[in-house]
Amino acid sequence: PITIHFQPPADTAWRVGTQLLPGPDANTFTAPNLQYLMDSPAEFSAFSLRTFAVAGVAGSPTFRIALHHTGTDQELDEFARGVERIVGETRYVFGEYPAYEGNTYTFIADYLPWANGDGMEHRNSTILTSASSLRTSREGLLGTVAHEFFHSWNVERIRPRSLEPFNLDDVNMSGELWLAEGFTEFYGELIMARSGLAEPGDFAR
Repeated sequence: PITIHFQPPADTAWRVGTQLLPGPDANTFTAPNLQYLMDSPAEFSAFSLRTFAVAGVAGSPTFRIALHHTGTDQELDEFARGVERIVGETRYVFGEYPAYEGNTYTFIADYLPWANGDGMEHRNSTILTSASSLRTSREGLLGTVAHEFFHSWNVERIRPRSLEPFNLDDVNMSGELWLAEGFTEFYGELIMARSGLAEPGDFAR
């Protein structure tokens, strides 16, 4: 087990967005083992936060959006509504949400002019980066959200045997990328269409 304490710079509103488990105060977190620590990105900044649970789902996980961007609160609220639609729609593919540790899932997003574009799934979170803005590229950014969130089932919990045991010192090569990324790419696009965030014709093409 590992304990991590973040020390915010003086006179700042910095806080921590992470799938690490809460500790005794707002800046202290724990990981049960090295594997969970290595799989847990953390955003340490003055990010904006939105949280929601899925209506009508008993015991719904708490979903958090920790977003660092240069846009407005209204743009963030519109983006958060899109994330909520994605999260609600994806459940129908598998029939239930995974058993997230702490019953919490965190979207960590940095949409900043100096960021490189990427998305990476983790067990109870995903990290999303782009130089694009919510104002100009919301649909594309939500498309990445849909893809990465689908990974919380596919690969994070349903994964090729060849990926284990995990090797933290080297690349884990696998011949099953068609399952890990192919299925996820298909369903990410399908969920965007099903949730009304993209046109069915775009998905079909």
